[in-house]
Amino acid sequence: MSTPAGLPPEVLSDAKVTLVLSEPGSALQLTGERLVVRVAGNVAQEVPVVRVDQVLVQTRAASLSSAALRACALQGVPVTLLEPTG
Repeated sequence: MSTPAGLPPEVLSDAKVTLVLSEPGSALQLTGERLVVRVAGNVAQEVPVVRVDQVLVQTRAASLSSAALRACALQGVPVTLLEPTG
């Protein structure tokens, strides 16, 4: 299924999305009212904060901006830090 701007269909629906940071060097940032996951500097995923169900961090080498963490806290979005093996 093709969507505008190559966005995955779940981004355009009302479904909640789980953001997963699993690659070393991944970064979670806030841009406006959207959470942005970057890998190697490139946007891997971008979702409105209100549409995020949870954030899973599965690497020891990720960065999370304080603005992104604050936005998650205000929306009640849990941020879970896991060992790379789960």
